[in-house]
Amino acid sequence: MTKHEITADEAIALAKSYNESGNAIGQFRLKYWDQMSDEQRLVLGNIANSLFDHSQDLTTYAAGKILDDTQASLAQIQKATAQANQVIQRINGIRKVITIGTALVSLGAAIYTENPSGIASALEGVVNAVKSGSAVGGNGNSGSGNGDS
Repeated sequence: MTKHEITADEAIALAKSYNESGNAIGQFRLKYWDQMSDEQRLVLGNIANSLFDHSQDLTTYAAGKILDDTQASLAQIQKATAQANQVIQRINGIRKVITIGTALVSLGAAIYTENPSGIASALEGVVNAVKSGSAVGGNGNSGSGNGDS
C-alpha cells in the first residue's frame, strides 16, 4: 500500500474541522455545565484544547508544505526582504515605497498568521513590488520630479 502524504489543502481542511470540533465541544460543555461533574468539565475542556492544539499543528504543517510546494524558503523570504530594504533606501518615489511596504506587511501577516495560501502569493507580491520600485532609473520616480509617484 502506498503512503499518502497529506497536502497543504488537506491539512487546512483538517485544521478547520478540528477547530470546529473544539468549538462544538466547548459550546456543549457550556450548555450542559450544570449537569456535569467537575471531572467531566475538565475532561471536555482538555479534549477541546487538544483539538485546538491539533488544529494549530495542522495549520503550521500546511504553512511548511506551502513553502515546500512553492519552492519558497526562509532564504527566499529573507532575500526578498533584503532587496526590498535596499530598494526603499535607493528610491524616493512615495507611492513605490508604499507599495513595497504594503507587500512586506502582507508577507509578514501571512507568515505570522501561518496563512499557507497567503505566504507564496505575498512573497511574489514583495518580489514584484521590488522589481517595480527599481525599474525606473533606480529612483522609483515616474518623471514627475516630486517624489510622489
